[in-house]
Amino acid sequence: MNIIVTLLLIAVAVIVGILAWVNPFESTPEVVVNAPWFYQVTETDIDVIEVRFRDETVSFNRDGERNWQFEGLTGVAPRHERWGGMVLILTGPKSRRLVEEQVDNPAQYGLTRPETEVNVRLSDGREINVVLGNVTTDGEHHYGQVGGFDQLFLITSSWGEVLRRLVVEPPLPKWFVQRDTGDILELSIIKGEDHDGDNTWLQFKIRDGVWTAQRHGVDTQWVGLQMDRWNIEGVPLLEGPVGQVLLETHVDDFTPYGIFEKSTAVTLQFAGLTNRGTEYEDGVIYRIGDLNEEGNGYYARTEEGELSQPLLLLPRAWVDGVFALNDDPLYIEIPRRREDYEFLDTE
Repeated sequence: MNIIVTLLLIAVAVIVGILAWVNPFESTPEVVVNAPWFYQVTETDIDVIEVRFRDETVSFNRDGERNWQFEGLTGVAPRHERWGGMVLILTGPKSRRLVEEQVDNPAQYGLTRPETEVNVRLSDGREINVVLGNVTTDGEHHYGQVGGFDQLFLITSSWGEVLRRLVVEPPLPKWFVQRDTGDILELSIIKGEDHDGDNTWLQFKIRDGVWTAQRHGVDTQWVGLQMDRWNIEGVPLLEGPVGQVLLETHVDDFTPYGIFEKSTAVTLQFAGLTNRGTEYEDGVIYRIGDLNEEGNGYYARTEEGELSQPLLLLPRAWVDGVFALNDDPLYIEIPRRREDYEFLDTE
């Protein structure tokens, strides 16, 4: 073989070997730096949660059975639809990134007088204090610090918004909230089978800005009300029972209290608000049971879809007032009734 050809083949083999070893065409994997944890604890270790936003504070703690309740309101549990997942959120958020190892000018990040502060107390006595400072210019993150540590982190702003809402709009059960009468859209009385077989539905409702009523299945139309009497006898009832008492935080069998699946129900409808600010019709339903032995209140339960159903005692004056409206709906005129019509057999 020609010596020149041989040398060329050797050179090609060397070049191929070098390319196979170095592989300049191989893509370099991107180095991903995991975001550091702001703090991290386990859910079962958390015993107390306290959130301050500006000048308002709300606190939650576990009772003897490890169930969450509002601090200072024994047995009043936060509403499940709002509280579900909240403790998990407070086990510790992942930060966007570490901004500084040490903050020389806390005022620059809104940390000298932070609007939002969170205290998480653990079962072993430890306490985690978190302060959230200013929001970044893009609105996506808070500057945050953990008490006792110098590091400054970026925390997603949604974490702070969820916590602030606990203060601005506490997740109180619907039956506990005292409402402005002007916020109520509807009052309904659905007489159950436990009341002399009178299974009817009387509905008071604002229609075109005017309060009207109709007994469904009996009346054929909506009828206006005697507003002078409605303002005195009806409107005060719209704020709900004032002075209700929580007797038991959880009851499995309500029948000893005269409360059954089809017991008389009193419903208050009002405007609700989603996390995104969208209004919808919301409400609370009370199932009314027997009078208590003292005769000053009715046993009742609510139907809020909660995992734990409490036993309540509603003031007798409120329940009797609602029942009085059922007996005399304050119609401005006698409504047309279905029994007033004759249905002729055409055969």
